[in-house]
Amino acid sequence: MPTIELLPSGIHAAAREGETLLQVLLQAGIEMDPWCGGAGACATCRVVVQAGAESLSPMSNAERALLRVVDGLTADARLACAARVHGDATVRVPPRGPARLDQG
Repeated sequence: MPTIELLPSGIHAAAREGETLLQVLLQAGIEMDPWCGGAGACATCRVVVQAGAESLSPMSNAERALLRVVDGLTADARLACAARVHGDATVRVPPRGPARLDQG
């Protein structure tokens, strides 16, 4: 069973093969509230993959296009709702701003 290390909390969460990082984060008790409900239409569930990027599903063109419009992101950014787990990884969950884009 893959393990996802969540930083900065230091939580090691077990993941099932093929589930999304968003599912892992929610099961681990990390507060996430994607504006789009996890449909991949916003970037509020973005994370930074510090290690194990090859253990996640490849980035789709839609995910890449959405992440391009968010200021200040590095090439290691992923949408937790789009990245599927296939092995161990280390993920940094950035501090959250407003939970929903429509809240300003």
